[in-house]
Amino acid sequence: MALGVILFYLEKIKRGKSPAQAIERICFSETATLKNEYDNLYKALIDHSENYEAIVASLANAKVD
Repeated sequence: MALGVILFYLEKIKRGKSPAQAIERICFSETATLKNEYDNLYKALIDHSENYEAIVASLANAKVD
């Protein structure tokens, strides 16, 4: 399950919406609850998070053969 069982996130799901619609609204819309969660998570959990964020960005942009 993409959002796990964390009550905070589950409360953000609107009744009658598909999982894809819920994830789109919660993660990717302009007012998304989790819009800044990536940055917040790294900064909260990892010292010198910018180093790790740069590694993740490089991996995300790497070409796969």
